[in-house]
Amino acid sequence: MPHADPLRTPDDAASDIPFFGREEELAALNSCLRAAANGTGRLVLIEGRPGIGKTALVRRFLRLADHVTTLVAGGVEDETALAYGVLGRFLSPAPASASVATAEALRERADVFAAGSCLLDRVSCLEDGRTAVLVLDDAHWADTPSLRALAFALRRLDTDRVMAVLTVPDLGDARLPEGLHRLLDDDSTLRLPLRGLPVAQLAALSAKLLAEPLPLSAVMRLHEHTHGNPLHACALLRQVPPALLASPDTDLPAPRSFGLLVVARLARCAYPTQQLVAAASVLGVTSPLPLAARLAAIEDPLPAVEEAAAQDLLHLPLTVGAPSLAFPHPLIRAAVYHHIGPARRAALHTRAALLAEDDFSTLKHRLLAAAFPDPPLAADLAAGARLAMRAGSGATAALLAGHAARLAATDTARAQLAVEATDALLHDGRVPEATEAVGALPGDSASASHRYARGRIALVRGEAHDARALLQDAWTRCAEPALARRIAEQLTCTCLIQCSTASVLHWANLAQALPPTAFGSGMLRFAHMAALGMAGATTEGLAHVQGLPDRVLVQEDDADLLIGRGVLRLWSDDVEGGHADLRAALPLCRRGPAALQVLGGVLLGEAEFRLGRWDDALLHLESASATCTDTGQLWLEPMAYGQTAVVLAARGEQGLSARYLHPLRSGNEQCHNELGRLHSARALAHLAALRDAPEQAVSALRPLLEGAARVDPGVVPWTDLLAESLVELGEYHEAEEVLGHLEETASARLRHSALASLGRIRGTLLAARHDKEAAERAYLDGLGHADHVRNPFERARIGLDFGAFLRRSGRRSEAAVHLRRSMAVFTELGSAPYLARCEREFAACGYGGTSISTRMPPLTPQELTIARLVTTGRTNRQIARELMLSIKTVECHLSHIYAKLDNSSRVALINRLSAGR
Repeated sequence: MPHADPLRTPDDAASDIPFFGREEELAALNSCLRAAANGTGRLVLIEGRPGIGKTALVRRFLRLADHVTTLVAGGVEDETALAYGVLGRFLSPAPASASVATAEALRERADVFAAGSCLLDRVSCLEDGRTAVLVLDDAHWADTPSLRALAFALRRLDTDRVMAVLTVPDLGDARLPEGLHRLLDDDSTLRLPLRGLPVAQLAALSAKLLAEPLPLSAVMRLHEHTHGNPLHACALLRQVPPALLASPDTDLPAPRSFGLLVVARLARCAYPTQQLVAAASVLGVTSPLPLAARLAAIEDPLPAVEEAAAQDLLHLPLTVGAPSLAFPHPLIRAAVYHHIGPARRAALHTRAALLAEDDFSTLKHRLLAAAFPDPPLAADLAAGARLAMRAGSGATAALLAGHAARLAATDTARAQLAVEATDALLHDGRVPEATEAVGALPGDSASASHRYARGRIALVRGEAHDARALLQDAWTRCAEPALARRIAEQLTCTCLIQCSTASVLHWANLAQALPPTAFGSGMLRFAHMAALGMAGATTEGLAHVQGLPDRVLVQEDDADLLIGRGVLRLWSDDVEGGHADLRAALPLCRRGPAALQVLGGVLLGEAEFRLGRWDDALLHLESASATCTDTGQLWLEPMAYGQTAVVLAARGEQGLSARYLHPLRSGNEQCHNELGRLHSARALAHLAALRDAPEQAVSALRPLLEGAARVDPGVVPWTDLLAESLVELGEYHEAEEVLGHLEETASARLRHSALASLGRIRGTLLAARHDKEAAERAYLDGLGHADHVRNPFERARIGLDFGAFLRRSGRRSEAAVHLRRSMAVFTELGSAPYLARCEREFAACGYGGTSISTRMPPLTPQELTIARLVTTGRTNRQIARELMLSIKTVECHLSHIYAKLDNSSRVALINRLSAGR
């Protein structure tokens, strides 16, 4: 049964740290315990730096262990000279029936083998039917006689129901005797090296300790600073105010207790060594040795390096070229840096700025030396931020612009620079930080810069109505060309999601007439081309990219133009050309705006869906949806989630499709995000249609009719669903109106894909009205249009509906030809719902049917690949790295696999695949 914690002591500083993660390590410990319970003694070594969680892991394991008796001891640094001190704690208290020697008796005899025999006797006296677990915590601090006696005993317990667990910082510790070292290094010993907590678990830890959870960026900075060490992270979470933890301007300190240990080691060093270590701390975690020596004013630094290495303050890693210094851990550098005092730090940074060999380092050291407003430095930092933005580094630009705002002399200048920092944060997808920065903007809250910044945040949140009002107000107040350009760019994007194409073109032309700015959104040219495509002016839109080189030669700066050309080709039925452009553009977006990354993935997924490459479509759509969530692009959620839900619904994965639809906000009508409403309604209608709920599909799509004239039918295909559902409900007159309006638009623009689907619905409507000749002409017309554009799914749907019509008309052999072709396509696509219907129609023709289970593979090729990698024992992170996917995409695929195979765990999946099923 679980029992009290035997490792807890009243003065244990780590005992209050919440336990997170370590599932794999706990599973390995439990596996060893089962082996020991079956009579195979096991030895486990847990390694890791102090504070990494070795003791916490053993505690959790013992709390959860059943039917065990524990013997626990721990090494103490001050008692390493006390012979058999640790062994004595294993031996006492002993049962009354046991004849076990005391530590004092062992010291008198000074016999290691006798001491080991006493430990064997102690284990043999434990309660029958239970497994003995021996735990030696901090074995490197145990006395040598105890360790030698323990090694003697462990070599003789390999067939007993005993599990021994030892914890050390490093197996190479010289304090471990050779015999025990060989035993611990044996292949039969389970070695569990502990690393720091990952970012997600560190975020959970911070949420547990703080009243308000830290932003992800702050958690990532804390993780980098502490290497995920839970003891050090907890100390900083309790020591440093959350506002400072979340501020990127703050140089995080070391925990107080850790810092005192480092300072004590530094004090033992000679003066030149102290100077060198202090100079290195000013230069960073790593620094070139010649530069550190010049900053410390030391001619021969090697003796100082040697002494610093002996105190574990610095080391000289092997490198190619000039030698460099490195702190063993960022916390050591932080402890030294904060110890040397602000005046000395400022003097060292000022000198480092003069010695720096590049502009960025010079700026960094000038900044760290500044204590008061410094307009010339602020101007230099602002210029550096603009260079960083042009290079696609939003993180660096945000940092430099934020520092420039702090050092500016006036509120107006501070507000202008703070807004530029906000633009850089939004470019990088760091929406929570940008929102916080906007709330703290200095100066007049009614100014153009304030209104612009609030409008940008409103747009990213999907609140198009508020965004447009704020941005238009900012435009009327703005007198600065650079800010006016950015305002017009944001109004272009706002009007785009409102499907107000005339306004998009108006604001895009105004923006392009103004001088370019480094802090632009990076979306202007794409939005302009997309608006022309939505208005049906594809030729005019493509004229914007006449000078664009071949797609393989396009550079990152023109990724938006390549995506724009791809989407125009896609919407105008050049699906293969659009797909080629979008596939080439996606890698170019990685350093671009977060919004463009999402759009690139979604549009490529849509192109692959139309081409019938559904596995690839899901990979890109799920990745784009994860990016959308991670970067806070709420305004693009309906497009990303909606398109993903459509593909999943077409595959018959209705549960997974519904999960993507669930997070979509129902307030698009109030926010006037018309494009989002279009995608959401289309996805909801797809799901409703597959659930045989045409009334729900009509309810979702009917409100779109009011704005349907503003959007080209090739942009978001949805009218076929509405008309089909209206026909199913017997609303023939309304279905006729929908078809007539869209047929007129699609014919005028020669959109073969739209005309193909409209021909299918027209045929269904005419068949319902018993006009068989006209219905057949409509189906054949739809098939003719389908021949002009590659969209195997839509062509197969026409074949299915036409085959059903022919079968009901008594022309079964003709029907079977169309149904057989459609079945082959649905099988290849993995479209279970449509394949099932097609098989029923084919069977009704008198040709028999084949069950879905024999035709449809339960897993897609990508899912099968991931499932097979799971059976090899790889973690989700390892699978993601091997397949070059995000971890969230792998997790999503695993949820698909579990749902399809009716499994709930990796173990069940391994068993099923191992059985050849």
